[in-house]
Amino acid sequence: MAGERVDPCDMDRVPDGCQLMNGYWPAECSVVASVQTDLRRVSNASNIGHPTGAAFWAVCPHNHQQLVPVGARAFIEPPGWLLDARNGQASRVYLTGDLVKWQADGSWSYVGRKDTQVKIHVRRIELGDIECHARRWFTDAMDVFAEIANRSLIAVFVL
Repeated sequence: MAGERVDPCDMDRVPDGCQLMNGYWPAECSVVASVQTDLRRVSNASNIGHPTGAAFWAVCPHNHQQLVPVGARAFIEPPGWLLDARNGQASRVYLTGDLVKWQADGSWSYVGRKDTQVKIHVRRIELGDIECHARRWFTDAMDVFAEIANRSLIAVFVL
């Protein structure tokens, strides 16, 4: 399972004899960033496992320049070891906009996004773009967008 948030109902549909894995990677590229190799043994269906060939860094959602230490929400001062993470060599950093939670066993769980992007069939959609076009074409509309709790739906009704 990968590409979308795992629903526990989907896990229940997989036969017991099958190994159930969950992979994570940014939608904008095809690099597998982490894998949970046995999704049935963890209590959280959104567990994306451990990094594969890369280092994960959790940063403050409001300031991506600020690393967040284990068990806390933010650093008081930026750590000196940040530039030194790969033996003193510079490396590329990819900021995904995904929110995660570090688990006690060292794995990560996907929480959501810090922006208004959503994934529909593994493709990122910017909800602001849809709203902009809907407002442009439906200028007399009283309410272009409404939030419905616990529902994933994008719809435009024209009367």
